[in-house]
Amino acid sequence: MDTTNIESLMERLQEIKEEQKSLIDQEATIKESICALLDKEGLEKYESEHCTVRLQARNKKDYGPELRAQEAELKALKKLKDDLGDYEVVSTETSLVYAAPKTPTVPSF
Repeated sequence: MDTTNIESLMERLQEIKEEQKSLIDQEATIKESICALLDKEGLEKYESEHCTVRLQARNKKDYGPELRAQEAELKALKKLKDDLGDYEVVSTETSLVYAAPKTPTVPSF
């Protein structure tokens, strides 16, 4: 990989992004299988030389209709302030944004 050539770097970035997507899919499948095995064995935690896995439960919380209405109102107010430019910029961060190449359209006959 030529780190002085933007085309070479962008090509490698595309490869990495594709590899990441594949790894995310593989990770989900493996985690699902591990969860099934832990459940089958009645275990909440398993340790090996490779890693330790454990089941973790998270509660979904509902704070009631009043708070949900307030959250919706706040969200609408933030959007309005954004639209009107009624805010103060306190800092700016710059990052590189990756967009996958567009698939060329196939002409239909």
